[in-house]
Amino acid sequence: HERFKKIFQNNPVAQIIVCANDSIIIDVNEKFLKLFGYNREEVIGKNVVSIGLHPCSDKGIETMQSMLHKKPICDCETIVHIKNGELISVLQSLVMIKIHDTPHVLWTVIDVTEREEAQTHLMQMNEELERKVEDRTQDLKNMLEREKRMNDLKSRFVSMASHEFRTPLTSILVNTGLLETHIKQNDTDDCAK
Repeated sequence: HERFKKIFQNNPVAQIIVCANDSIIIDVNEKFLKLFGYNREEVIGKNVVSIGLHPCSDKGIETMQSMLHKKPICDCETIVHIKNGELISVLQSLVMIKIHDTPHVLWTVIDVTEREEAQTHLMQMNEELERKVEDRTQDLKNMLEREKRMNDLKSRFVSMASHEFRTPLTSILVNTGLLETHIKQNDTDDCAK
C-alpha cells in the first residue's frame, strides 16, 4: 500500500482514483492538482462531474459512461475543463482497480494541448504553403504563356521581315541578272562590229 501510494503521488503523469460506484474522488496525485488547478481539499470526497472534471466532447462523455460501467479505456483523446474554466486537450486512460474489494477507476490524464496546438499550427502552415505553391504555379503558368506569345510574335516578325526583305532582294537579283545579260549582249555586239 505504501509503495503504491509513493508511486501514485510521485508519478509524472496526472492520476486520480475514483470510486466506480458513485464517481466520488478518493485520491489525486500532485501532477493532477497542478494540471487541473485544484488543491486537494477541493476534490477529495467530491463527485467528478460536480466539480467540473467532466469532458466536453461526445467521445469524452462516452469515456465517462464507460468508466461508470467499469469498462477499461486506453488512450482516449478528449477535451476537459480545468478549474479556471479553460479547456485542455487530454489523452486519458481508465483502468479498473480494487481497493478493499470495492471497484475503483484509476484515471490517468496526459495534457496534449501543446501537441494539438502544434498540429493545428502545422496544418495552418501547410495550408499556407500549399496556397503559395498554387500562386507560384499560376505565376509560372502566366509567365510561360507570355513567353509563348513573345515567341509567336518573334516568329511572325522574323517571317514577315524575311518576306519583306526577300521580295526586294529577289527583284534586285532578277534585275541584276537582266543587266548582266544585257551588258554581255552589248559587249558581244560591240565585239562583233
